[in-house]
Amino acid sequence: EFISTVFLVLAFNVYLLSLTYPTPEQLDTARSAINGKKEGTKIPRKELGVRKDTIEESNEDVWEIVSRVSSVSLPLLLQLRSAYRSRYTTYYRIRYPDIKKDPYLPCRLRNEMTESCLLCRFLKAALNERKKKPVEEAMKRMDEVVEYRKDYSCNDFHHTPGMGKELYNSPRNPGSEMYFADSLLKDVNGCSYIVGRLQVCNDDVLDPPNHLRAAMLCIDRMACELLHRGVVNDQLPKASYILDLTDLPPNFQATHSGTGYGENVKKQNKNKGVILKRVNEMGTTPPSKHIGVKPHLPSHYKLKSGTSCLKEALRLLTGLYPELLDTIYFYNTPWWFHPIFKIFSLWVRKETRQKFVFVKKGAGAEAFKRTIGVTCLSGDFGGTADTHGIDEFLKNAIEKY
Repeated sequence: EFISTVFLVLAFNVYLLSLTYPTPEQLDTARSAINGKKEGTKIPRKELGVRKDTIEESNEDVWEIVSRVSSVSLPLLLQLRSAYRSRYTTYYRIRYPDIKKDPYLPCRLRNEMTESCLLCRFLKAALNERKKKPVEEAMKRMDEVVEYRKDYSCNDFHHTPGMGKELYNSPRNPGSEMYFADSLLKDVNGCSYIVGRLQVCNDDVLDPPNHLRAAMLCIDRMACELLHRGVVNDQLPKASYILDLTDLPPNFQATHSGTGYGENVKKQNKNKGVILKRVNEMGTTPPSKHIGVKPHLPSHYKLKSGTSCLKEALRLLTGLYPELLDTIYFYNTPWWFHPIFKIFSLWVRKETRQKFVFVKKGAGAEAFKRTIGVTCLSGDFGGTADTHGIDEFLKNAIEKY
């Protein structure tokens, strides 16, 4: 079970990062469209496959910029724009009445740059997956996103005060066992990045539905922040993630969400007969009796911790938040981690492998310079910013959420 969980975590990270590189054919298509525009050759509206009124109501410069920095075909992006806007004004508004409040599903009247960045991310994911009909596939994924955000009440992540405390550290949401959150620091593009401490999570009491809802709070807010930044330094910004695998101090007991503990605390609990139990019976408690901050997706009530929970996290992230992560830093990895990773490295492209960065303890800020500057890196990792503490960063993030 332990080895399969490790493999699944790595597979999840590999899949996320494999979505960031267009194929040479995609690059050629994008360059042809952009170069044609630069040379003064307009692409006929009929060729673009969009309606006349859609073009005249749009700022074409915005779409050309997003197309250029993402190396995505402008004609395809404009076709997707036409399909999205048509569906937004009809079907989406009927199916999802609160869509106007949703920061992840913008319309052109609110922010056309945000709209173009969202559609570009979905289109690029379809292209990188080598879909034969990328526009149709992107819209299919968008339909799924709308249904998910309606059913999961994702607006609560942004508009309900105190949602961080409710999901991360409240008796109303037992077993959330969160170990990652917004670092409250910025990367080289001025965007937030995520930090996590894996050992803070106590798998013995983790409740899958409650854990996933807390996790989606962090992911959703990060995704919306990056989306609304638009184009930064001639690129669509992505998030970095530092995952600290350092063991907990022997006498430490986590309290701010996860309840992981060090070896001495574990021994003390065993001697005292202290046994932590799940509030909900994992995979068997009926929805009507499940204690947690809702709504949950119906399938989440049947999940168990470990592989099934990770599989669902993989499905949500890869399907609903394309083009989200850039670099994952594995900090202070234990001995058993590297042999497993070497096997995975044989299965992924060279460009994808370059997105994983292994950082030894004490390596200093230089190891993170790819995306995080020394002044915005916690002292825990060799930077000059304030330290995160063992799980204090969770408390600080909760206050922001």
